[in-house]
Amino acid sequence: MSSFIYLSIRSRTSEANLRGCPRRIVTVSSGIIRGQKATLAWTMSTIAYLSLGSNLGDREGHLRDAVARLESQGHVVAVSSFYETEPVEFANQPWFLNCAVAIETTKMATELLAGLLEIEGSMGRHRAQRKGPRLIDIDILLFGNAIIDSQELTVPHPAMHERRFVIEPLAEIAPEARHPVLAKTVRQLWDSLPPGQVVRRIAGPPMAR
Repeated sequence: MSSFIYLSIRSRTSEANLRGCPRRIVTVSSGIIRGQKATLAWTMSTIAYLSLGSNLGDREGHLRDAVARLESQGHVVAVSSFYETEPVEFANQPWFLNCAVAIETTKMATELLAGLLEIEGSMGRHRAQRKGPRLIDIDILLFGNAIIDSQELTVPHPAMHERRFVIEPLAEIAPEARHPVLAKTVRQLWDSLPPGQVVRRIAGPPMAR
């Protein structure tokens, strides 16, 4: 008689490995329990790339808090440096602190979005003004190679390739990640950005991975 076992087999993916890692990962677990062959258990996971930003209060503290809370949505495998960035579109507000995060998750994209909105709400974000000041903002940039265009979610993020405050941190942790619509790597998107928005690196990654 077969027995089911579910083992979590996950490598601590380094920044170097991320540059060439597959966007969709299959984890297979198997084993022997007291002489009985265990049934294979398949777990599908995806590498998603997120953009985090804050321009109210303790900006660095908010980013660190949000990164820690992301572990509830999967496994954080890379975090960029923190970058101070000039506001765009709505300029009359404090400067932002931004970073990029890579997370390995078994959630569907819409489930991840719901989790991110829950994190934002639990940290006290209030959406009072579009493009206005915010305590924390977490956006899904890429979700594996998925292309999603629904009422609640668009992936890849429709403006990511135009925003230096998004692309520069992302290029630090995933320069070879590909935009599935534009068919360009993050490095290529970074190289093609026009001059303009001020983005300056002010701190290293908040934690070792």
